[in-house]
Amino acid sequence: MDASTDDLEEASIDMILTTLEVHPGGGITLNLEDSCGEHLPDSYWTAAYFDAAST
Repeated sequence: MDASTDDLEEASIDMILTTLEVHPGGGITLNLEDSCGEHLPDSYWTAAYFDAAST
């Protein structure tokens, strides 16, 4: 099932940045938490990794 635009907007508000990790070479990892518990199944967490070129 694809998320609607409204679902994505709501999730963007409810996801909270908990940790920012800086890696050797310039990469970063953003660790996020679902503040309301409605967007991810129990025990799931989400992170986004960006290399030094922001990809």
